[in-house]
Amino acid sequence: MTTLTEKKAKETAHAIIEEIGTDLAAGLVEYANLVKELAEDLGAEELKDTTKLEELLSGNLPNWDAEDWEDLRTAVVQEQERSLKEWQQKPATVTMTNEEWSLLSTYLLMSTNHRKGEAEAWAKLATEKDENGEPTFKNAASNAEFWQEIITGMEKAIKTIDSRNWN
Repeated sequence: MTTLTEKKAKETAHAIIEEIGTDLAAGLVEYANLVKELAEDLGAEELKDTTKLEELLSGNLPNWDAEDWEDLRTAVVQEQERSLKEWQQKPATVTMTNEEWSLLSTYLLMSTNHRKGEAEAWAKLATEKDENGEPTFKNAASNAEFWQEIITGMEKAIKTIDSRNWN
């Protein structure tokens, strides 16, 4: 059974192919696949600029200018971010005994104040300024945010697991 979304997607794809031609449509699909492959294969350091992309592909894409390479780099980085978000939201199953969960949850609860202390310490450091009014510790605000995300994530994880029916 074809869903309405699938039907609409097929109609849209058909309309695009009719309008721009099959060669260009095939090229767009190949470009999208290339972006996905590069996103899987390249690390953040290799994508800080376009050097690695040009090194890998300049023989196949000799007429590309700097803007084309930057557009490709941007598309690959965005695909990596999309893929990471998708992975982060994917449910994971972990099997452990009730005793293992009890030990883990006890540890998580006992270390709550440590996480809160880290968040508070980084938040305080984020307010410190040098003589030019610039932050003394450039990463303090993002570190404080990181620790707050850890706190929120741990609270959510504990609630999720505790809501399970333990036998």
